[in-house]
Amino acid sequence: SSATCSRATRSSATSLRGRFRARSSATCSSANPLRECSRAERYVEGVGNLLPKSTKEQNVAALLATVVAQVLGNDGQWHRLRCILDSGSQVDAITSAAAKRLQLSLKPSKLQLNGISGPLAVTRECTTTVANRDGSSSCSVKFYVIPELPNLPHESLARSDSGVPAELSFADESFGTNGPIDAILGAGVYFASLVPGLKRTKWGLTIQNSVFGWLVGGLLRQDSAEDARALQCGVITAEDDLRQSIERFWVVEDASPPSNTATSKGAAPDLEAFFRETTSLAPDGRYVVRIPLRGELTQLGDSYQHGVKRLLALERKLERHPETYDQYRAFMREYLELGHMTPITPNDMKRVRYVIPHSCVIKPESTSTKLRVVFDASAKSASGVSLNDLQVIGPVLQPDLLHIWLDFRLHTVVATADIAKMYRQIWVTEEDSWSQCILWRDERGQPMQAYRLHTVTYGEAASSYLACRALQEAGEEVRNTNPAIADVIRDGFYVDNLSLGAATSDELRVLCLGVEQALLRRGMPLRKWASNEADVLQHVPQDHREAPVKIGDREAVRMLGLSWCPADDTFQLVIHDDVLQFTENLSKRALVAKIAKLYDPVGILQPVIVTAKMLMQDLWREDLGWDDCVSPATIHEWNEFTAQLPLLRKLHIPRMAAPSAPNTLRVDGFCDASLKAYGCVVYVTHKDERGNQTTRLLCSKSRVAPLKAMTLPRLELQAAALLTELYVRIQKVMGSRVTETYWWSDSQVALTWIRSDNSRWDVFVKNRVSKIQAATSVADWRYVPTKLNPADIVSRGISARKLIRPDVMEFWLNGPPFLRSGCSELPEPTTVTELEAVQPQVPVYVATVGPKCDDLISQYSHHCSFAKTRRHFAWLGRAINNLKARSAKQCAKNPGLTAKHGPLTCDDLEDGLLLILRRMQATAHPNETGEMLTTGRITPANRLQHLNPVCVNGLIRVHGRLQNAELSEEARLPVLVPKSHPFSRVMIRDIHERNCHAVLLVFAGFGSGFWVWALSCGFAGVLCRWVRCVAVLRGLFAWPMVRLGEFCLLVSPPFPCPGVGFFGSFGFFLVLTGPFGLVVFVFVLVCFGGTSVCLAVLGSPSTLALVSGLLRLVWLLGAPGPLSCCPCWKFVGGARAFRGLLGALCVRLFPQRVFEHVAAGVFRFSLFGPGGSVFGGVWWCSMRVW
Repeated sequence: SSATCSRATRSSATSLRGRFRARSSATCSSANPLRECSRAERYVEGVGNLLPKSTKEQNVAALLATVVAQVLGNDGQWHRLRCILDSGSQVDAITSAAAKRLQLSLKPSKLQLNGISGPLAVTRECTTTVANRDGSSSCSVKFYVIPELPNLPHESLARSDSGVPAELSFADESFGTNGPIDAILGAGVYFASLVPGLKRTKWGLTIQNSVFGWLVGGLLRQDSAEDARALQCGVITAEDDLRQSIERFWVVEDASPPSNTATSKGAAPDLEAFFRETTSLAPDGRYVVRIPLRGELTQLGDSYQHGVKRLLALERKLERHPETYDQYRAFMREYLELGHMTPITPNDMKRVRYVIPHSCVIKPESTSTKLRVVFDASAKSASGVSLNDLQVIGPVLQPDLLHIWLDFRLHTVVATADIAKMYRQIWVTEEDSWSQCILWRDERGQPMQAYRLHTVTYGEAASSYLACRALQEAGEEVRNTNPAIADVIRDGFYVDNLSLGAATSDELRVLCLGVEQALLRRGMPLRKWASNEADVLQHVPQDHREAPVKIGDREAVRMLGLSWCPADDTFQLVIHDDVLQFTENLSKRALVAKIAKLYDPVGILQPVIVTAKMLMQDLWREDLGWDDCVSPATIHEWNEFTAQLPLLRKLHIPRMAAPSAPNTLRVDGFCDASLKAYGCVVYVTHKDERGNQTTRLLCSKSRVAPLKAMTLPRLELQAAALLTELYVRIQKVMGSRVTETYWWSDSQVALTWIRSDNSRWDVFVKNRVSKIQAATSVADWRYVPTKLNPADIVSRGISARKLIRPDVMEFWLNGPPFLRSGCSELPEPTTVTELEAVQPQVPVYVATVGPKCDDLISQYSHHCSFAKTRRHFAWLGRAINNLKARSAKQCAKNPGLTAKHGPLTCDDLEDGLLLILRRMQATAHPNETGEMLTTGRITPANRLQHLNPVCVNGLIRVHGRLQNAELSEEARLPVLVPKSHPFSRVMIRDIHERNCHAVLLVFAGFGSGFWVWALSCGFAGVLCRWVRCVAVLRGLFAWPMVRLGEFCLLVSPPFPCPGVGFFGSFGFFLVLTGPFGLVVFVFVLVCFGGTSVCLAVLGSPSTLALVSGLLRLVWLLGAPGPLSCCPCWKFVGGARAFRGLLGALCVRLFPQRVFEHVAAGVFRFSLFGPGGSVFGGVWWCSMRVW
């Protein structure tokens, strides 16, 4: 056996093991031929084929590693949570219930977690600390909040059956017990928590030591048993994204009919064969069917306790409504009396597979059964699997609602009926009845009684397919004798509602009688008969006819969401009262729900409803949450819209748009678009025996314009495409009755597109024009002025008050006047005729990448891609090489020439690049290339002469200044790349991309093997076309000026802590002095703080020379601080000299403030002896270094 596993494959984006709820899924035995393996199942089966043979013959179960960790709550306390330690998860997640229990502070987040079942939008996150149980190890973890996680393991495992040692301290002592999971610790925590220690049990489990304790997980191999055929594995389930469903209102979509394929997962391709093989007839003539399954019923866990809880909750609710409780009892009593369910004895309770909870739905407008019991087969059992999870849903077998309504409007005489208790007229087999059991009791004081349901049950996934397929089977049984009856049963039913029509009352009466008898043979009686002609229902008893109800001022019956008045053969729109309620506060969710209740399957009131669609699109632009209140302006607009809706109840639309057998039938379609919406409307015009023409509105469609702005001509073309798709659906109903078709648009641009060759336009226009031309004739498309286009009010929308005006309603229901007087009276605008006569032009493709260069590379279609061009020329070079290898003459010239096969190698790609460079040089420098190939040199007057070019293997290389450098040959002899060739920029762009847009690396990378004139200019030409690089460079070189820090602005004088020294003498012999030498002394000024040094040359070691040297330093560097020096006579005398200098010098010669500063202590001497390399010895070090 094999098992399904939703975790077999994983998305490349951020993944999360688990999504919402977990479902179990397992293999089907040979008794169920309908099981279709999913991609994950096939993956697991493929892995199973790689296992040893002994393993595949055993029962294998997977056990995930779980830990009990301490998580710090917002209250400062540690809480124990049971977590999955998952190395396959890239994030850490926590359930919303656990986050609420820990009172964690949640922050908004925008993350999409991808899993097997699709993306999960995460809107909240939190950060907390996770530690092991003894608190010796902890780490900070960022959790994303998800709805819930499944219980693990799916089946409890006894400690004795696992084979794990009992003396170990496990991270989760209850690793084998089924229990809730609070969080997922991802790969980061997993690998950080591992410590040395690994063991394996004889049953296949792996035991790994960690900071949390010993982890237990892996595949557990058990002995196979005869009845062990199913394995359970968590399957991720997903719910439809409501946002995506609502956005379908304004995406660019079509009106094509839904495909008649499976509408959900689980549909098996051999479902038809299964129905034929397993369906039989009961003694009463009814069908007995088998429920198709895609899994095994052994996957279902205990559902009895859940059924008990649901019944108790239902009883508490019904006790508050005694009248509803009485109707509920009556319904269940009828169920029991008809034999549709039977009680289960206590001895047979062990055979119960699944208990279905049930509730009620109240339909006050129903004339037969106002209360109906519905069954919830989607309720999860203890294993996390419901009955609906195991059933095949099946394909759609009946026509859609638009098809039913169009056919109903195209007949002279019509009738409707309904199958009484359709689902309950079909039996299920004895075996399947044990999987659809219920609990019920009339009074709370009575014991609960279990019952088996013996019929197809409403609420199960496969019930709709089984009921519709059995209905069609009843029609196929009479196809040989009466094919018209079989066609009505196949095409006239929408679930259990029948609508049929004919040209006369006699024909319709025969059809009704034939259909009733064919279905009655299989136990499907028709009830609620209604017709616009009383003669049709002569054979129908009065109690089998539909009882009309008072709707407005007329008697009407309900038909597929609308009200039909058989007496005057009109129908009217049904508007729910809750939609009309005035409101002051309205959330986005409530507003969307109200708009969705505006039901108009034919499109008669589409001009009004499209206004609500526009309002919903405007609501989407505000980007509100589902429970956020909409703006007061939106509420005011909605209240004004709903205040006018009651006026539509007064409208009575004729039911018949055209008779069943008209002499002529013409279809006219109009389309129009505005910036807010686009739509189409279809009219049918028929001529009676007297020659009178009558035009009636058949149907219409509208779409809200996309949120992404589109040009008006494109929206007009989109409206024309919508009209074409709608006509395709109409044509399936009308068949060959249509004699003429005309299509009208007020957009001359759209008409020009439709009438011309579609190869002239871009992809958007081309695709839609080809679709229009395939479904309609180009000659039938005509121009209509906007004032005469009824689709104009569909595209712009109109209020209900304006629509019910007599002139507007006449124009809308009967179309423009020229339809009844003849379409030829409407003139065609001359501008369109002139555009239509324009001959198709041959497309001209111009690529300007640089200077004009006509050669093989510039004309190559992929020359803008460096990788493609090099690869393609590499294949070309290999082809040339292989052709030469076939020639004996070439092989003689080149002894090493051999044919090459297989994929391209690095050498092949390099040869392809060299082939491109040869062609580039031959194109840009033909004269130089010819001279180099023939003579090996170029003329001295050539502009390339100064580059000292050489020819190597047919390539011109630059013999530059790097011949003696220890570089590769390519770097020492770079290839000359013509700057004027377009492919040179392609090469620069490729190097620019490969070096991650680094500017300096481009120059280095290009210069390592190539040489081009003015590389910086060529690179600037490439860079200016790269928007992001230009933006980055502009930001790098245009930084705004900011304030400097305080530490940068501190004022510090030069030499704040100076020290002075004096050493010499030094002898110099100069040319100018002749044989006499020059003796000098050096005065040293050092700074203890910054270790700066300043030297002054003195002519003698006298005190006067010292004073003059100090003064020179003052004028050059500024006044230093107090001087530290040795207690020698020079500095002692210098101090005296400075004091005497103040009185000797004239104040006029020197600024007074200078001498005042000097006198204040600038040249204050501090005398002490040298002490090595510190204190005063710093200048001695400078002297020795000097």
